[in-house]
Amino acid sequence: MTDLSRPTINKHLETLQSSKHYKQYTAQFEMMPDRVIVAMTKSALEGNVSAQRLFLEYMTGNIGKNARTQNNYIQLNGVIFRDEKLKILSPEQLKEIESILTTVEVSPIENL
Repeated sequence: MTDLSRPTINKHLETLQSSKHYKQYTAQFEMMPDRVIVAMTKSALEGNVSAQRLFLEYMTGNIGKNARTQNNYIQLNGVIFRDEKLKILSPEQLKEIESILTTVEVSPIENL
């Protein structure tokens, strides 16, 4: 497209990469990840939930990995109590259930 030969283009690219201006231009991008992390941390501390989630993913090395879906519920004698049912209970009913459940020692069930 430029009507220049490949060796001529390569020579120009080498000259560009060794130039002072190109090095200054690319140097600004070397500091960018640190600046982005600082901005993300500041935003997370100010209450931005998306920034908080991204910060935690970054710190745990889980960026880009899909979080596993977790479904919480209580099942007693075949009756399942999901969050929707628990939300309609009165505070006294919830306290009573909590007091019963905290007196029982259980071990977690893995891989349901």
